[in-house]
Amino acid sequence: MFRFCFLLVFVFNFSLLNGQLNFYEKGNKALYWGISLGLNTSNFRIDRQPHSEANDTILSIDDKSQPGFNLGLIGNWQFNRYFDLRFIPNMTFGEKLIQYNTISGVVDNRIKTTYISLPVHIRFKSEPVNDWRVFVVAGLKYDLNIDPQIRTTSEPNKISLRKASLSMEYGIGLQYFFPYFIFSPELKYSHSLNNVLDPNQSDLNRSAIRGLYPRGLVFTLNFEG
Repeated sequence: MFRFCFLLVFVFNFSLLNGQLNFYEKGNKALYWGISLGLNTSNFRIDRQPHSEANDTILSIDDKSQPGFNLGLIGNWQFNRYFDLRFIPNMTFGEKLIQYNTISGVVDNRIKTTYISLPVHIRFKSEPVNDWRVFVVAGLKYDLNIDPQIRTTSEPNKISLRKASLSMEYGIGLQYFFPYFIFSPELKYSHSLNNVLDPNQSDLNRSAIRGLYPRGLVFTLNFEG
């Protein structure tokens, strides 16, 4: 561990001594590529059905955030000194938990999700300070759910989802220009623009929930060059 920390300190000090040499070499490319590794947490905004005789046994509905991870590729077009167009196709793995608190007890409904995510972002970047600069991103994300949780006879109350959703996504991050690559930690928040609840639900789910709108927070480490 001591050797690893010493190596990190040496690399950062070496980069600082070189001033903006790394930025001038890496920061002026029009096109570059990379990989993205991320950790996410996600849940639903629940649009509940109005209280009625059909759902009077359900006292409340809670959604619990659950962890997941992302793996992706990065395509970046720097069409202006301050602006980039970014395309980051990735696989997003996660799980969501919905709990019905009923007069008979708690009913858990775990929803595992595997998305092919296709986000397109515009990124605005600040002027660099040495080899650092900050940025903000915003855009749209299309998610294709390849595990929509179809109901089965063994799990009749499983909540099934539509296969596609469209979300808004925005975030902030930092860029650091190393000699051989650009390192960018980034934090993004997304929320769905459409209801992903499939119409084919059990009587219990249909009486309780009118709509589900995914939302999530993801922290990514981007390596580009």
